[in-house]
Amino acid sequence: MTLQATEHWARHLTVVVPRRRPGVTSRLLEGDAVLYDAAGGRMHRMNETALHIWNACDGKRTTDEVAAEIAARYDVPHDTARADVEQTLAALALAGLLEEGSA
Repeated sequence: MTLQATEHWARHLTVVVPRRRPGVTSRLLEGDAVLYDAAGGRMHRMNETALHIWNACDGKRTTDEVAAEIAARYDVPHDTARADVEQTLAALALAGLLEEGSA
């Protein structure tokens, strides 16, 4: 992913409808969630919250909708969930694992 694309994600997280990039699969490996990017031949470990965010990237839900789900699931304030979702989406985008959907 180019720097320009990463900056796009960082600037537009309020309206982005993230979608998992095809060819990236998730698995549990030794108790951790792992994403495997077949095209890039890379593995990415993540915690339970990040996995929930990843699974919510269906190309239909907005960043704010995902944050609301995280807030409800983990009983945290929406602003806290929103910050976590934005940070996770930025990391996933930087790794080239997301595309922009169309709600």
